[in-house]
Amino acid sequence: MKRLTVAIVLVFLCCVVYGVETGELSNATTIAPPKPTISPERACTLKTNTSCADCLGAGTGCYYCSETRRCGYYPYKKLIPSHDECAAFSEVYWGICFMSLQGTVIAIGVVAGTLLIALTVCCCCCCRKRSNDKWLRDMARMEEERRQRQEQSEGRRAERRSKTDDIRRKYGLVKEETPYTRFDH
Repeated sequence: MKRLTVAIVLVFLCCVVYGVETGELSNATTIAPPKPTISPERACTLKTNTSCADCLGAGTGCYYCSETRRCGYYPYKKLIPSHDECAAFSEVYWGICFMSLQGTVIAIGVVAGTLLIALTVCCCCCCRKRSNDKWLRDMARMEEERRQRQEQSEGRRAERRSKTDDIRRKYGLVKEETPYTRFDH
């Protein structure tokens, strides 16, 4: 009984120590004041006349026009920002500062095209291999059938020869053995 009490006390102390260390038993709860929320459009507009890195660091919804140093909210509904927002498509940066949006679109197109071509080539190779395997199986099956037909033909030929020899013997038409043999070519 005494050991059970000691064990319960030790378990309780371990739980208390663990709770204090993790902060679960702390009485002082701090409530962070609510942060004012800024719309993404406003957050991007505040970064106008800054660098590309500052503008794009405001959020992934921002784009940077290097020609006008304008930071704006990227219009997801259309691929290219309007001419009023940035005159040249090659001067628009979105996501990364070292490649323009035009370069990004081209790079994505090239990668997607390459993947599509690679997928098509893989499918063609698999289909071709499958058809070659099928052709080889068909050839093996036809060769086996030809061999079986030839064996059956030889069996029938031997049977006919034996019947013919039996009839010749019956009627005394057995050929005499000649010392001469036919040359096989």
